[in-house]
Amino acid sequence: MVEAIDLVWLDFLDTSDNRIMVIPLTIGLGFIFFAAQRYLGNAKNLRSKPAIVKLASILVVGFFSLFAGASLGPEAVLIPASIVSGLLVSNIFKIKKQASILSLVGIVALFVAFFNSIAGGLLGLYFAQKQKSQKLNYYNYILVAVSSVVAYITLGVLSHSGSFEFPEANSTFTLTMVLLTIIFFLSGLLYQKILKFSVAIFSVINKKLSRIWLRHALVAGGILCLLFLLGGELVQFTGNESIVPVFEQAKDLGLLTLLWVSLVKVVAIAWSHSLGYRGGLIFPLIFVASAVVSIATIYTTNFNVVISIFVFLAGALFADRNTKIITTEE
Repeated sequence: MVEAIDLVWLDFLDTSDNRIMVIPLTIGLGFIFFAAQRYLGNAKNLRSKPAIVKLASILVVGFFSLFAGASLGPEAVLIPASIVSGLLVSNIFKIKKQASILSLVGIVALFVAFFNSIAGGLLGLYFAQKQKSQKLNYYNYILVAVSSVVAYITLGVLSHSGSFEFPEANSTFTLTMVLLTIIFFLSGLLYQKILKFSVAIFSVINKKLSRIWLRHALVAGGILCLLFLLGGELVQFTGNESIVPVFEQAKDLGLLTLLWVSLVKVVAIAWSHSLGYRGGLIFPLIFVASAVVSIATIYTTNFNVVISIFVFLAGALFADRNTKIITTEE
């Protein structure tokens, strides 16, 4: 998926230098995505279809969403894909009772692969439980732990670095780190409120546009394009490949630019989510957290940036506990 995006957006049309090319790409690919969603991803039409057809639909529509530039993450596509895969495998081997745990194990292994960390499996477990609303027993937890370890070891054998690359972290415990931890948690709370407010406004717009899908696609792609032009290359796509660059460029970008990038990114996430693009919010919010945390690196490096990123996310998830905007996978 990443390779396809890079091939078209960066190599073929070079949108890094030719920013004007963002316009036809975002709008044109937006039409393709909304057409695919209309004719291939209609939930009503898929209810009676075999699991393999549902899986193909989820992956194809999800691919075109991210390919069209949606400022969302692949987790909302891959989590239901893992669930359907679990059902498919359980049907093949006649073990329908194990379908649920097979899906769960697949999701956890997926997150371990994305973050190249067993800790990523914990995040996958959290979202899997939100998605499936199931209670786990000790046997399930053991399987989850084993799948996380096996996935992590397999990544090492394959020399896979994961989809998220974080900067080196300072592990020294200091008073500065304590104060910044509080600030980043509160920042997560604030950005969730901005996200919630934006989603509320954009959802109203979506309802007015959704009757005519061609108009819907044009407006959705057009505004997304405008946000990309306003925020720059850093706000495009999921944001996982922009995490290290935003830290490397922090001093050159400065406080105001980083604040601008983080705010435009949140609006782009809200717009993509509200207007019907397929994808999750947690992965792009990791970039938002990184942009906010990178502001502090302009003035000090005496804190752990990776912990700070996840503290920001903890604040956002805490604020989201009732509205569940972030944990609702679409």
